[in-house]
Amino acid sequence: MKPLVVPALRPTPSDAGRDRWFFFTVMLWLLLFMALRPLAVPDEGRYGEVGRWMTVSGDWLIPRENGLPFFHKPPLVYWLDATFYTLFGAKPWVARLAPALAGIVASAGLFWFTRRRIGSAGARLATTVFATSLLVFGSSQYVNHDMMVACWISVALFGFIDALLTRERAPLFVAYAACALGVLSKGLIGVALPGMVLLPWLLTTGRWRQIGFLLNPWGILLFAAIVTPWFLLVQQRYPDFFHYFFIEQQFNRYTSGNFNNKQPWWFYVVLLPFLFFPWPLLAARRGAWNDARSVLGREMALLMAWWLVGITVFFTLPPSKLVGYILPASPPLALLLAASLLRQQPGRLQRILVLLFPVLLGVGLLVGARHVQHVGADDLNLIRGIGAAMVAAGILIGTQMLRAADPRPGTLLLSAICCVALVATVGIADRKNNSRDAAVGQLLTPGTQLVFYRAYWMDLPFVLQIHQQVAVVNSWSEIRTDSVAMEQLDGKRFDKAAAGALWEEQDYQRAIASGRPLLILSARTVTPPGLEGIAPTYRGQNFNAWRFSGTPSAGSVQTSSPLPAPAQ
Repeated sequence: MKPLVVPALRPTPSDAGRDRWFFFTVMLWLLLFMALRPLAVPDEGRYGEVGRWMTVSGDWLIPRENGLPFFHKPPLVYWLDATFYTLFGAKPWVARLAPALAGIVASAGLFWFTRRRIGSAGARLATTVFATSLLVFGSSQYVNHDMMVACWISVALFGFIDALLTRERAPLFVAYAACALGVLSKGLIGVALPGMVLLPWLLTTGRWRQIGFLLNPWGILLFAAIVTPWFLLVQQRYPDFFHYFFIEQQFNRYTSGNFNNKQPWWFYVVLLPFLFFPWPLLAARRGAWNDARSVLGREMALLMAWWLVGITVFFTLPPSKLVGYILPASPPLALLLAASLLRQQPGRLQRILVLLFPVLLGVGLLVGARHVQHVGADDLNLIRGIGAAMVAAGILIGTQMLRAADPRPGTLLLSAICCVALVATVGIADRKNNSRDAAVGQLLTPGTQLVFYRAYWMDLPFVLQIHQQVAVVNSWSEIRTDSVAMEQLDGKRFDKAAAGALWEEQDYQRAIASGRPLLILSARTVTPPGLEGIAPTYRGQNFNAWRFSGTPSAGSVQTSSPLPAPAQ
């Protein structure tokens, strides 16, 4: 059997210092902008709060949403969040340390693998393309599980591939550990996707005998030692856990069409290249594939192409699609783009396309700002200012790129500007979060029960830093579809005591009749029963709040001073 042929450009000693400074810059890039915006809802509010609840409750075994078991995802992200909260406090930027760390580790895996294959210059370029793509940069600033599982899938695949190339066992054990951490990040795809990429490639290239080398008993034991304790402990406490997690939340979510976020089949085919712009525009020329193949070698280029296509097809098949799902396909795309750009300078047409990308995005912000709803004049002017800056940057930097011998530094700068500008714009335009309404917490005195009426504001417990369950009023027997309410209702299956926070209408009426202190929140278009004709104590961006104590009246509202209106 022929060995896998990969041309190698070994790094020289002079590359070591440059590589260290380069990767330090990548780390800063992925860490510096985490505080640009508050937590977005629902995802960042939900997942950031689950980790905070671990620190509040002291229970690090069972992930909980509003005190109810939440088994949609495994606990690794929550463990990291809870650790960082313990060290630095529960703040939005702290919640983003886990995905940012995942982005850094994924970048390190790509850099290490590429450096061993094609040298430091190729590694720096591939990591630059990867870390400055809007997909990776945005996901590293977003609290959910997608960047974490993509990180470990990437590290696992790079470890397995390097072990096949070198016959070294160290990268093999790293790969097994990464698979285990991938499972603890998001479930079975942590091990299924590396297998899905490697197994068909080994079989179709006649390397099936190498499967035995990969199935190392010590590696399998390492995987089991990392993965099994949490699953077994939770199963021991809740006998229905395995069925719920593996069947309902893993297999059914992939195969069923009964979940949210339905998208057409071509969603990722269009989205993935766009989220790497402007780098694909720089590589959009005849012969780009041949250039990549000459740098990587035919077999490695085909393996990277299969990794890219196979994972894209995998996530294309189910109707439910979210942007972050496609992250595991981003490392091979970055590597192929870098390999195609490593030795050939792009032509004038490619440079013009790169120039036009930020200009068109900026024009889009300038024109589209008027259609952003519920945003004040000052914020609209900020969005327009960002759009104008993108247009100016595209023209000024792009003009220099047209004359430069190497357009890649200019492309890097424009890509970074687009990443920061779009993330900042999202933060300015977001009016679904409730960070501006922390003042309502002044009404939540000791002994007062916080009640969410017919809605659940995912980020408010985090914003208010409360240490008690929120009572949520809903028609729970009527919940049938994939929703926040269904998440909470699922928790009732595992913890009946904690499910006391799920109130039916009659529970709410009894609480009103009892005269107990309540802080009742409802959507601004809804007035809860018993509060008709009573002006809200506080009017928020997305809710109204009533402080209720006994008979609802203006005199029953007890505050030390008038509360400010929410920022607009």
